[in-house]
Amino acid sequence: MPKSSELPQHIDSLRSQFKVMKECSLCEAVFETQSIKTVDQSQGSHVLHITCSQCKNALILLVGLTDVGVGLVGLISDLSFEDARRLKRKQPMTGDDLLDYYQTIYQKSNSFVQLIMKK
Repeated sequence: MPKSSELPQHIDSLRSQFKVMKECSLCEAVFETQSIKTVDQSQGSHVLHITCSQCKNALILLVGLTDVGVGLVGLISDLSFEDARRLKRKQPMTGDDLLDYYQTIYQKSNSFVQLIMKK
């Protein structure tokens, strides 16, 4: 099994195993190897960013090495590679942040809050 620092060297072999790394989920264009960029890597996991050259949508992938192999989770996004890098450096949201956002939304649009609070 490759070490976490070796994972970027194994992108081609991963592409052969995971269709999500080979072609765009939206337009089915084939991804070029140079469009796969590393946003972050740590402790056996890597966050990769791929931009489709055809439709310009992006895919953010979390690739992690486990005891039994490689796991992969993908997310279709409109974030650019630079946006993903910038957001990676931001601090996580706290409970106070969420409360502030909730109060701001509630004060601006009571109907919005009622809509999301419906059961």
